[in-house]
Parts: sequence; structure tokens; C-alpha cells
Amino acid sequence: MPTQPNPADFLGLLRNSKKELNSEKFYDALDSESSDLSKYEEICNVMPVRTESDNVNIICTKYLRYLKNCEALNNGSFTYDVSRLLNYWLYDKLINIYGTNDELDIRLGFGRFQYVWEYQKFFPKKKPYYEKCKPDLDMVNHKDWKNRKELYDYCVNYEYMASTCPYFDDACY
Repeated sequence: MPTQPNPADFLGLLRNSKKELNSEKFYDALDSESSDLSKYEEICNVMPVRTESDNVNIICTKYLRYLKNCEALNNGSFTYDVSRLLNYWLYDKLINIYGTNDELDIRLGFGRFQYVWEYQKFFPKKKPYYEKCKPDLDMVNHKDWKNRKELYDYCVNYEYMASTCPYFDDACY
């Protein structure tokens, strides 16, 4: 994905996503590259993981960019739980790096994100909405996590999909 020339906050990336479905917009915004990610690298380098540190750092910088907008994302303006989408995104990224059988490294990766959440000096984590931005491995660490993610994505996208139904004829052909 090309890097955006100007720093972009997460909400701006979410608004500018070309995707149609809410979950896809959310994941697209999380995946977006932008020049402002470099300002988070120092924090992400504080606690290295056993393997694949560079790949985990990329996820970490994007997670910190997300945290910068945590209040706006968790103030009730969304009809879905953005923290669940965030946790599924983090877990999916770690699975893509380590594979489904490397539970130890996945747990260490999640632990790193939890440490970064605790360590952060520039976010007011004592505010209640920041609890919703804390990585929660128990939320997503299930054998059927992929099915649960797809079901939750469907629920998040249902309102948009239901609005297109009036345009289809009820008759079967």
C-alpha cells in the first residue's frame, strides 16, 4: 500500500477509505501507511519480541496511531464495538506473521501491544474509553476465531447490506 504524503489520523483514514462496508473501512484504515507512523517507532522498539520484530513493529505503529483517536472511536458514535474489530485485526496480523500453530509468539506479540498500551506516556489511559483500546487476547483467541470474526464483520456490515435489499426484486427466477 503506498504511503500517504501527509500525516493522517485514524479518523481521517477511516473517512477516506474507498471500501464500502464498515468493517472493511476500519481494517483498511488500520492497514494504511502514512508518513506519520515513524513518530511511533521509538515506542514500539522499547520491547522487542522473540522473532519478526520488524513486522510486529509495523503493526505496533499502526496500533499507536489508532490509540491517538481512541476517545473519538469509543464515544458511542459508532453502532458497533470498534475494540472487537481492533482485536480481530491485531490477532489476524499476528497469525499472518507467526502462523496459527505458534501460540507462544502470538501471545508475546499481544503482550507487547498490551505493554505499549500501558507504557504510553502521551495518551490519557486513565480515561474509561482507553480501556476499550487495550488489546484483549481472550476476546479473540479461540479455535474458531476466523468464523467469529466473519460473523462479527457481518453484524457490523448488516445495516449497510440491509439498506441495499429494497433494490432487489422479491421474485425468484
